[in-house]
Amino acid sequence: MTDPARVPAGAAEAAWLQWHARCALARCDAEPAGILRQFAWTRSVSLIHRLGTLAEGLAAPAAREAWHLFEVHLVTGRTREGKRYKEWLFARAAGQTGAVRVDTIQGGATLILRDVVRETIRREVRPIGMCSIDAPVHGTEGLTLADLVAGGSSPADDAAAREIEVLAQRTAERMFGLASRRVRIGLCLRELGLSLDGPAVERAAGCCKSSLHTAVRAFTVDLAAAVRDAHPSEVPGTAHAIAARAVQILREMAREWGRLEKSLARFFHQVEGASSAVPAHLRERPS
Repeated sequence: MTDPARVPAGAAEAAWLQWHARCALARCDAEPAGILRQFAWTRSVSLIHRLGTLAEGLAAPAAREAWHLFEVHLVTGRTREGKRYKEWLFARAAGQTGAVRVDTIQGGATLILRDVVRETIRREVRPIGMCSIDAPVHGTEGLTLADLVAGGSSPADDAAAREIEVLAQRTAERMFGLASRRVRIGLCLRELGLSLDGPAVERAAGCCKSSLHTAVRAFTVDLAAAVRDAHPSEVPGTAHAIAARAVQILREMAREWGRLEKSLARFFHQVEGASSAVPAHLRERPS
């Protein structure tokens, strides 16, 4: 079969459009059918292998089986708005052509295949002592193994990861502009690995620790709600992945913002261990 990474955009686009028009892969010509089967196989194997030894009991599916599971999911699954996934898959690429349309369709298809892989793992890989795929992973601030399956890919190779990254970046930039100084300080200190408690933090933020904790928590809740409202038709789980990545980006943005805040210089010095890490014009001078 043809490597999907080497399929010309025109051939890939024609394959997806023929499948859309004929409703089933079995009705497609041999070459388009081969392109789509290989796409499903490659994406599925990649998603399974990201679990490493946790999924060693799950054999890589044959190309025909991977596509079959994909088509079944399209028929039986629906978005939160009640739209069938196949309709959703092509509606989001409306008005696009060529490589752009292929990237959009295949990005959405990869998100759907991710859910197919999740369900397959839940059904077939349940060794004794294995954690649930929906259980929070220690040290990841609430992310689950399922989130790591979705987000652990290389942005250069995975259309779904690229799309999540773009949407998360846009969300972070928009929300950072809405964040109060208090919230930015809280995010900055979190990124530095510091507690939000203590007199020095209260002086910098201009509020007590409980108010700072409340402000940061409310901001992250608002961010998650904004993502859900902006993407109501996305595959279940995708909104969470976008929000989780957006929070990471926001913390990084807050850290860079904090470098220019004189009131936070002492915290950077505390973490980085050298005054040279703090811009010279922000270093506190002896009185």
